[in-house]
Amino acid sequence: MQQSRARRSDRDPAALPICLESITAHSKARRAEAARLHRVRHRVTALALAALVGACDRPAEEAATSSAEARPRGAARPHVVVFVLDTLRADRLGCYGFERETSPALDRLANDGVLFEQVLSPCSWTRPSMGALLTSQYPRSLGLFVEQGDALPEEAHTLSEVLHEAGYHTLGLTANPNINTIFGFAQGFDSYRDCKTLFAWMRAQGTPGARGQAALPSAPELFATARELLDAAPAEQPVYLQMAFMEPHEWTIRERMPYLLREEHAERFLDDPWARYLQLTRQLTDDLGAFVDELKHRPGWRDALFVFVADHGEGLGDHLSVPNGRHHGNLLYLSQVHVPWILHREGWTPSVRRVREQARLLDVMPTLLDALDLPLPSDAVGRSWMPMLRGVSAEKPSPRIEVAETYFQGTSKIAAYAEDFVFIQAQRPQPGIDLEELQRRGSPMNGTRTNLLAAEAERASELRAFLAAWEAKHPKRAESAAARALTDEEARLLKSLGY
Repeated sequence: MQQSRARRSDRDPAALPICLESITAHSKARRAEAARLHRVRHRVTALALAALVGACDRPAEEAATSSAEARPRGAARPHVVVFVLDTLRADRLGCYGFERETSPALDRLANDGVLFEQVLSPCSWTRPSMGALLTSQYPRSLGLFVEQGDALPEEAHTLSEVLHEAGYHTLGLTANPNINTIFGFAQGFDSYRDCKTLFAWMRAQGTPGARGQAALPSAPELFATARELLDAAPAEQPVYLQMAFMEPHEWTIRERMPYLLREEHAERFLDDPWARYLQLTRQLTDDLGAFVDELKHRPGWRDALFVFVADHGEGLGDHLSVPNGRHHGNLLYLSQVHVPWILHREGWTPSVRRVREQARLLDVMPTLLDALDLPLPSDAVGRSWMPMLRGVSAEKPSPRIEVAETYFQGTSKIAAYAEDFVFIQAQRPQPGIDLEELQRRGSPMNGTRTNLLAAEAERASELRAFLAAWEAKHPKRAESAAARALTDEEARLLKSLGY
């Protein structure tokens, strides 16, 4: 599927990537040259990161769009909103069976929509998972492996790009700097607001706004910016709004609790050892419920399609014999890759309201595009659940065995998830776990202590063979670096354009 690259227009004109994107709108005759400039976008971004971080919330002049690229509201496509709840475990939500009232507002929306019970993320940390969510491609096919450098490749077809091509006005906001513009996640957006608070390793690269100096944006702060962007959006176009929140992620950051955890939630769940995680989950889901109700009262927004999803989960207390098992990224147990996925649209009466079969983050983009009657890029590997939700087909679109992998901060693991077992291979030793594990689904997964490899050798052999065949079918793409120095030719091209 041939896709043109959408604009990134809502940033400071001094930010080179934005200026480069604006070139595509001047004329069709310059598209070939613009494509060349797109390919060096990540290289340029490193030199402009300081300007980007300081100016990401200042809108630049909109680039012109041809009339052929805009689809009028009369086409009856709904507004679409994707909420990404970073680090949110599915099994800590009431609608997924948790016994505490951590999510009554989200439970209400789920009860009136569609809930996918068994959704697997292809990775246990943010950037690879988000790349997969937004392109329906495996992280290895995108070259997303390590934190300090890898970026979403320019040629990947993102959900925002497909919707932009279909006439949507596309807006993105993130509280997680791991999906900032420099990492390629502004593709396809008319306006994309980066997180200006950065992680410590980003500061080591000489960038301002490091974590610890300021809090990550809270949900109410993102909502305030979203309202401004929505008020300025063209009335004749449907809107795609994508927002990434960090409240559950921040449960261990004690010194920043005053910035994030509000007083009305501070006394909840104090009898639970993971109280902060539950408190921040309740706060975020309450805030989301109120914002959804607010959006529904906007003119033309009553039938908007809302999507609630997480990029990965969190270990919490499930793997106490594994060092650092409380968090995410370094393990592939279900605590870290079983995520929520909820669809909600006012007045929608799907044939199925709870999907019990195994689904994947890779299926989100195909399902949404199918719901909007839009074509899926040919490189997508996920499949749509809409035929089942429409009652047209009982076919289960996801494979019987699914794969996830992680290379986070020196780890190297790949896992096959079958209905009965999870088989995990590690390339590097890690305290508390074996290089090969067979863990039973539905039972505690606690490293060496629960490893059934010897007792279930035949099943392990089957899944080992499956992984070998899968890796051969899905070779790793070279990493797509976020930034490097410009070549002389690239510098000449930029200078010739006045940068």
